[in-house]
Amino acid sequence: MRKGLRRSRAVRCTVGVTPEFDLSTLTIAEQDALIRSLLPLVGQLAAAQARIAELAGRLAALEAPAKTPANSSLPPSQGEQPDRPQGGKPARQGRPGVARALEPNPDRIVEARLEACPHCAAAWPAAAQPPRLVHDRIELPPIRPAVTRVQLCSAEAAPAAAGAPSPPRRPAWNPARPSARRSRRWWSKQRFSG
Repeated sequence: MRKGLRRSRAVRCTVGVTPEFDLSTLTIAEQDALIRSLLPLVGQLAAAQARIAELAGRLAALEAPAKTPANSSLPPSQGEQPDRPQGGKPARQGRPGVARALEPNPDRIVEARLEACPHCAAAWPAAAQPPRLVHDRIELPPIRPAVTRVQLCSAEAAPAAAGAPSPPRRPAWNPARPSARRSRRWWSKQRFSG
């Protein structure tokens, strides 16, 4: 019995084997005839061994556990997800009787009627075409910016009368000055407080 085989398999392997006999009892012609009869079997044996090796590889691949995120480097999103339906996101189910109400005063009404039959090109009377589906197509108006033009005005004080003090002049604003933020706030309060 060969090592690694179970007893029943070892018995099956030896069933078709002919018992050993002494080749020295054969004549040279009988030995040549025996060799010629065995030569085609050598090619069949090589093909059978190649096929056995191929089937053993396929069997090993089938017996190997499937790749999952737990036993390989697959990301969790490619693992088995039994609760999800196949084919991506399912289509949203409509709710019967729930829709936007039609606008009572639409700006335009478009009646899409057939002029001719699409199959035979015969004229189609307008009276035979009642509305089958009515819906509102709501289009937003184009967005226009609200533009406000601001004009800052200035005035020079009239020349002071003799002996009257002149009003204080506003210093030129310099953004590089450290107190520019404080002076800007002060002047804005002065401008809007009056």
